[in-house]
Amino acid sequence: MLCLAVGLPAGAMVVAERGQSRAVIVVGADARPREMLAAEDLAHYLGAMTGATFEIRHQPADGPCIYVGHSGATTPILQDLRDRNAPADSFVIRCKGDQLYLVGSDVDAMAYDFPDEGTCNAVYTFLDELGCRWYFPGELGEVVPRRDRIEIDEQDRFIKPSFWRRGSVWGGDDSTEWMRRNRGILRATFDPAFRAEGHP
Repeated sequence: MLCLAVGLPAGAMVVAERGQSRAVIVVGADARPREMLAAEDLAHYLGAMTGATFEIRHQPADGPCIYVGHSGATTPILQDLRDRNAPADSFVIRCKGDQLYLVGSDVDAMAYDFPDEGTCNAVYTFLDELGCRWYFPGELGEVVPRRDRIEIDEQDRFIKPSFWRRGSVWGGDDSTEWMRRNRGILRATFDPAFRAEGHP
């Protein structure tokens, strides 16, 4: 459960308050491009909501951290996703104490034209639950609510999208970015598991 209350429930993590960030965003030292895109969008939209500046770094801080994608700290979550044989667009949102984890599966990631769909989906699901919307490409299509305070209750959720293919007929130079934020899918046309040997 994600909470935006004025009071501080037991176990809640404060992300930002009164225009000041209370957490840093952490990505792996060898983060892939779409993990970095997701982390940068997370920093941008959290900042737009709160007026705070969110640092992206490769090492955890002493205090609240938001982990995006695969790193040493998220290895147990990634292994659990592998054990589940979780599809590459599925993900975990976990908040424990003052640590928030937004981590996607890497199982069968090569079935995607762009890996790390799961991590992107985790970040944009989190932002969606805070009220962010992208109704159509470009800034005019964005809705970003103002928040004096953001806090997150402890939780541990595994989310698997209901549909294998999700997309749009929208075109234009910014449609890929818009579809990523709306958790559309950029997957190869066919799942390799269903390709017959020698079939084009």
